[in-house]
Amino acid sequence: MKKLIIAFFSLITSANVYSQIEFEGNNLIVTSESEGKLTIEKYTKDFIIKRNNECDFENEVYEEKLCQSFNLRTQEELKKFFGNEIPKIYKKEDYLKKMLIYDDYKNYYKLDSKYIFDNSVNKEVFIKYINYNEVFPKPVYSVFYIQQNSHDLMVKDMGENFDLGFFLLGTSTDKTIDYLSNLKLNKVDITSLCTDYLGNIKDPSKKNKLFDLTDEEYSPFYNEGSQKNEKKNFLTREIQINYKKTYHDKISGVVLKKIDISKNEFSEKYRIPLNMIKKDSLSVKEVIKVNVLNNDYTIIKFYGADPPLIKTDFDFLNMDLAKKNIVLSVLLKINFEVFVNFYSNETNKKFPEVVALRPSVKDSDGALNINKLGEIIEKNKVKLAKYLDE
Repeated sequence: MKKLIIAFFSLITSANVYSQIEFEGNNLIVTSESEGKLTIEKYTKDFIIKRNNECDFENEVYEEKLCQSFNLRTQEELKKFFGNEIPKIYKKEDYLKKMLIYDDYKNYYKLDSKYIFDNSVNKEVFIKYINYNEVFPKPVYSVFYIQQNSHDLMVKDMGENFDLGFFLLGTSTDKTIDYLSNLKLNKVDITSLCTDYLGNIKDPSKKNKLFDLTDEEYSPFYNEGSQKNEKKNFLTREIQINYKKTYHDKISGVVLKKIDISKNEFSEKYRIPLNMIKKDSLSVKEVIKVNVLNNDYTIIKFYGADPPLIKTDFDFLNMDLAKKNIVLSVLLKINFEVFVNFYSNETNKKFPEVVALRPSVKDSDGALNINKLGEIIEKNKVKLAKYLDE
């Protein structure tokens, strides 16, 4: 009888939780374009990273992080270094075993260059290095990816930067700097650059002009006989340019009924420190989970005048910074149910203004373009006023 009562209580509790949800949308994929400054730096002196050597890069925090990861030896050290989110490559059962080969001094990393993409919300840093490993037929490029949010450095999986990773593995940084310096463009489309270059790898019989960027000595994709890089006097060892890059972001969220909860309950449920909660009770309106810029964010909106919160697994995002990202900015401005109806292709009589404007925010393949939606919201603020949270 006791088990029956417990089961019945659990069922009622579960039903109450789900009854709070008024609307739900899951796994929505949208296209967005990120813009910012790209800095490419070619290391002008030899930086060699070997196992068992002390990591001492002074103020070079990104390089220090790479060196530290190179020297991890146990599962305990892995967990301590990465915290809650261990990248997939480091999770592989044989990862630590394979790294033992670098205990031999003839196997090591030599730093080549550093690519820093600053999009104002965070920095994405790619350290390109030459991997000397006796198992490989020749030394080849490898890439270490770090994301910087405020003061936190997170080693990440490539995620949507997979195309960029292949570009970095295949190309010479000296040639890339030279090529970009001569483009004379206001903004370089990184997605198109990577796509066009990767066409050479997918179908070598149809080489385009970007094949000339290939590093014949260290590219793992160059199979025409390894050649020593020609020593050329490149004029520039560093470059800074404006860039844009296309992402495919995933969004899920719920709209909740207006129910007051205590600040203790809110703190526990959404992992918000009590000292950040000024009121004794709050009423959560929307909870939206977003994967954007290769990072996970949670947007929490409230009924009434309480300002929204944006959090990651390890920090809170400043609202001014959030508004610099088009995806976060749009989701902060508009009701989530209205956003989903822009995304959908179904006719909903509840939102006639949305149905009328929807064709203007879609790409040719039918995908919702978040940049177009942002423009439509700005141009139609009066028409869409009742759907906006501003």
